[in-house]
Amino acid sequence: TNPFSSPPPPAHNLSHRNQKLTPGVMIQAQMTSQLIRAGLQENSLLTVWPLWVEFLWVWGAALGGGFLLRGRWGRSHFVLKLIPFLILGGGVYCVCWGLFVAGVWIPLVPPLLTLGATGLCLGLMKQSHDRHPTNMQQGVVDE
Repeated sequence: TNPFSSPPPPAHNLSHRNQKLTPGVMIQAQMTSQLIRAGLQENSLLTVWPLWVEFLWVWGAALGGGFLLRGRWGRSHFVLKLIPFLILGGGVYCVCWGLFVAGVWIPLVPPLLTLGATGLCLGLMKQSHDRHPTNMQQGVVDE
């Protein structure tokens, strides 16, 4: 195969024929050069948040899961409860991806786990409370 070849252009896009092709070897050489330069100069290609900011990021996801369940979604059917969690989880993913593209590495899995775990734990506690309310919560005090 020819390393400079490309698939034939679609019939509606004839301007593709005038574009100059870059060999794959040149692209790999540029990536390798960037990695070697970063290693020799001890420069990081990605930056990270301080530990306390990462802690707040994970803690914020847990709070988000708790607030979602305490809000109006807490009284919904199980499937309807999943919708805001999926939206918030997608938001966490988008923030992580956007910062990664900008060169910042932040945790993705811990916030998603705390979001789901907080929602699950609070949901189970609420379900258990609804089935078996205690006397203190009903206003009856045993003496």
